[in-house]
Amino acid sequence: MLLQLYLATSNLLTHSLDSNRLHALPKNSFGATACTNGCEESAKIERFLEGFPRRYLGVHSAAEIANHFGLCQCLSIEPVQIELMSAPHALSLTLLTATGRGCSPQSPAS
Repeated sequence: MLLQLYLATSNLLTHSLDSNRLHALPKNSFGATACTNGCEESAKIERFLEGFPRRYLGVHSAAEIANHFGLCQCLSIEPVQIELMSAPHALSLTLLTATGRGCSPQSPAS
């Protein structure tokens, strides 16, 4: 629900629609980079990214996406994953919750 609220607010403020979703990753996307760590892991990450807004790949680095994926994997242990990171002049909060279709970052933003 938080992701829906975030997206609706973002769309309203930017006057853009968020209908451009990931269904099959391009060859030069995160999935190709992850294959260096093992193609099986890459396939899992691609399934994790299925349905995400395309801009997610542009806004988050491969390391951040891998971190979100790792948090998602922990949802079977704890149904809510929270990560708070401090950077100079900013805080970053990532909140993941289990959903009916798997997991998805609810607010991976700085």
